[in-house]
Amino acid sequence: MGGSIQRPTNAAVPDRTGHIPEIDGLRAVAVVLVVIFHAFPRIAPGGFVGVDIFFVISGFVISRSYLNNLLTKQVTLRDFYTARFRRLAPALFVVLFLTTVAAYLLVLPSTLQLYANSLIAQPLYLQNFVFWNEGDYFQAAYTKPLLHTWSLAVEEQFYVLFGLAILILRPAPKVFLPLLLAGAIMSVAMGILLVTVSPKTSFYMFPTRLWQFALGIFAYAIAARIGVRKTAVLDVIGAVCVGLCIAVAVFLEVTWTFPGPNVYVACLAAAVALICFDIGPGRLVVLRLAPLRYLGKISYGLYLWHWPPMVLFLLYLNRWPDTAEMLALVALAFVGTVLSYHFVEQPIRNRRALPTGAALRRFIFGAMVVTACAGFALVATSGAIFRYPEDMQKFFAATKNTGTSRCPKAFRIANPNSEMCPLTQIDGGSGVLLLGDSHADVLDEMLTDLATQSALPLYLIVRSCDLGLFGETDFCAATVLDTIISEAKANGISNILAISRWPQERMEKAAFDDQLDQLVSAGFDVTIMEAVPYGADFDPIMRVREALAGGQLRYNGQDTEAYYKSLGVQQSLFAGGVERHGNRVAILRPGPFLCPHEECLFHTDGMPNYMDGKHLNATGRVLLLPMFEQYFQSLKPQ
Repeated sequence: MGGSIQRPTNAAVPDRTGHIPEIDGLRAVAVVLVVIFHAFPRIAPGGFVGVDIFFVISGFVISRSYLNNLLTKQVTLRDFYTARFRRLAPALFVVLFLTTVAAYLLVLPSTLQLYANSLIAQPLYLQNFVFWNEGDYFQAAYTKPLLHTWSLAVEEQFYVLFGLAILILRPAPKVFLPLLLAGAIMSVAMGILLVTVSPKTSFYMFPTRLWQFALGIFAYAIAARIGVRKTAVLDVIGAVCVGLCIAVAVFLEVTWTFPGPNVYVACLAAAVALICFDIGPGRLVVLRLAPLRYLGKISYGLYLWHWPPMVLFLLYLNRWPDTAEMLALVALAFVGTVLSYHFVEQPIRNRRALPTGAALRRFIFGAMVVTACAGFALVATSGAIFRYPEDMQKFFAATKNTGTSRCPKAFRIANPNSEMCPLTQIDGGSGVLLLGDSHADVLDEMLTDLATQSALPLYLIVRSCDLGLFGETDFCAATVLDTIISEAKANGISNILAISRWPQERMEKAAFDDQLDQLVSAGFDVTIMEAVPYGADFDPIMRVREALAGGQLRYNGQDTEAYYKSLGVQQSLFAGGVERHGNRVAILRPGPFLCPHEECLFHTDGMPNYMDGKHLNATGRVLLLPMFEQYFQSLKPQ
């Protein structure tokens, strides 16, 4: 390649070395897919691949505009990063400012504090780590006004790596593409590995996204090698590839994991389309239509603006917008996008505003400081909780008592193949394995203290999986239970403590019996805890909303009889296990502790016992302390 990637020139088609109109059209397609996916997901259930397409386009455009010039030192890295900041930062900070003002006015403290965490990370483009720490992308997505900015963080992280690679490889530019190929292969392999171990890590993190940017860079390198071709076949291939991108979003069954077949198809189709656009005759009329090209030019702004109005609407009114309201929200986002494009983005990109590098740096530094300070202020005030009466403040505080997260992240990184992690630092003895979903998570901190006091090893499964539901999904596959059994036996565990909500709509007797029998046959004693009382009425935020709407702040609990009636399916399953295995299977019943009289307790001395409609908080967990003390006491050597 002569030390760098050179583009063959062709005097007959000189504009092919300049702007490619079809890329604007492809950007328009990508952003429309994302907006439809968020606004009307039934129309394009796989529309989130629009973001993947954007990553491929970014790799292509950045390499086409800068790669050769950077490698040959015709453009400095300072010029490159200045141009990137001019393009991306101003519009982002405008959206952050307006979204923060709206969130302060419309969002309740419990959610506003989570918003603040993501706001603090924005100036350093680390918000993907914040959202990764909060859970899966599709979990409570519509409670996070800045969730969509995770992709901006990934893109900025790509720019950092891109610049470092240029700096290091300038003396030997021929190795750039081979190293990139190796990195892309590793990126794909890492994604495939993590999708079954930690899907959220595969989704949010740059290393598993590198291959998408690399695909765009390779598309440019291939186009540069081929040179311009006048055959109309290229327009046909490009059109088919764009159609494939749309078809993937609209027709293919969504896997809700990354990477998946839909993502691979969309990204490969986008890369091939980019090659065709670059070397072809340029007669793909549809993508050159002025409205579509304009939509592509403002696509970055539309991506920024479209999501916050939807989320803020839902957070304020606590309901999903109807069709007319959603159309109005999309229209509002479009208006904001157009104004931002013409009065913020374009003036700054064209240097009519902030004409010098120094002026741009001052603006960005000031915007970063203001953004970070606003985030820290909201965190310090627990989401501006001071705006509400003291009794309501207790309800908001109740939602913060979430306990610890599932397994230390350092352990999971160091032991990626392990299906369980130690919660205590105790060796030997009759170990206990805590098996279950988020209801096990919220109890693990208290159980760790009790296990430590009893000098018993305590472990927790890495995945949030329920006994009886292994095999229902790839994430909680039947083979995962086999691995858990093997690992537990290797660690000297003899007791399984299973805690879950036990969703009766998904529990099947045959599967539950089979998996319980597996555990007992493997030599484990199994203790199963019945579900705690749950329901929307236990949610402290729901009760605050009622009070804010003109009602009274209610403290009443749930009818005890109704609670016990709701246990019918799981009690039948558990009783069958006891009948088959005798004292090898035991049942823990939280009912007497949480429902001591005619109602299940919502609060303790004015502090709610629940952090949402399903999970106990720190106050509620204390009520179960005697039950678990007795459990661990029974396991201690006599």
